[in-house]
Amino acid sequence: MDTRRRDSLFGAAYEQPLAEVLRPHTLSEVQGQKHLIGPGTPLRRMAEGGKLRSLIFYGPPGCGKTTVARILAENAGLRYVHVNATDTSTKEIQEALSGGGTVLYLDEIQYLNKKQQQTLLSSVEAGACVLIAATTENPFHYIYPALLSRCAAFEFKPLTAAEIRESPVWAQYRVSPDAAEAIAEHSGGDMRRALNTLELLLSTKELSGEQKEDSDEPLATCITMQDLQRLGQAQGINYDKSGDDHFNLMSALQKSLRGSDADAAVFYLAKLLEAGDLISAARRLLVCAYEDVGIASPQVPIFVTAAVEAAERVGLPEARIPLADAAILVARAPKLNTGDAAISAAAEAIRAGKGQTVPRHITNVPNSGYKYPHDYPGHWVAQQYLPDDLLGVKFVE
Repeated sequence: MDTRRRDSLFGAAYEQPLAEVLRPHTLSEVQGQKHLIGPGTPLRRMAEGGKLRSLIFYGPPGCGKTTVARILAENAGLRYVHVNATDTSTKEIQEALSGGGTVLYLDEIQYLNKKQQQTLLSSVEAGACVLIAATTENPFHYIYPALLSRCAAFEFKPLTAAEIRESPVWAQYRVSPDAAEAIAEHSGGDMRRALNTLELLLSTKELSGEQKEDSDEPLATCITMQDLQRLGQAQGINYDKSGDDHFNLMSALQKSLRGSDADAAVFYLAKLLEAGDLISAARRLLVCAYEDVGIASPQVPIFVTAAVEAAERVGLPEARIPLADAAILVARAPKLNTGDAAISAAAEAIRAGKGQTVPRHITNVPNSGYKYPHDYPGHWVAQQYLPDDLLGVKFVE
């Protein structure tokens, strides 16, 4: 084990978060994003060649945008300057741009207005420095087009639970396989969130006297599922994703949405999100929007789909806001399960062996006798569409 990293975590002068202490130093150490940093990809070639151009990274938190930017700057032998658009001024940005041989990593660029973004143009165009702008939003909506045209944009994806689980950190800190799996599952695709959970577990072990530091031996800590469940209980969270409590929460959320109880729906949504289970919460909302609201209010499924996409893009904790809006809307919307009932009835008929033969006049056969509805008054003409053994059956009520 890297003693420096161990001392950073458990030493008396501990300052940096674990996610920062364990930040990868090579692209090979980065979890996920193989579509961007795998062999032969543009970013991999930039890292290997040591030559950078201005870039835009967009994607949810904790997926590696900052880490990849740092590695690219280091490989190119350039000075790395990190500026966050939420707490900086135009003057500070211009000062950072004035230094030659610099990579300016401008985080949360969506918070700069059009005029502020315009001040970046001349430096980027002249090649005075390399700009790597990062955002959790869609850059094509929030970044000034002239700046966007001068940069190459790359989308970072949320990490899968498997990608988070593949990190060597779990073995490094002797986390049991089931605990590592649970942390990965509940991280919402955010590696930083997973490491923050691990850091909290390690600190509680240390504070409780269970953690002993030995400069000559690997850490004695073994984080178990029991530790994780104990942490979850302290925070009102259940981490047993495969247990009854987890499925009871999902059931309670969906039934509260269907039953039009917005308060209960928001409560159960909050419990799932507090446990870090963004995926299950988003899936329940999508299912309810289409199954229970559907054509009774067609705009609701559209809104919920957009809310889920936004939640996946920003990640937790901010994801709770669009999902809460979606839950309230679904709960208060009129309900009609026509689509679900119709497709279920049609599937039942198929399983019963009915409708094996499609009427010949609507098959893809020349001169089949098909009547083109737009050639008739009112753009409709009577003709058979269902198979013979299903004539008169009504799937849609």
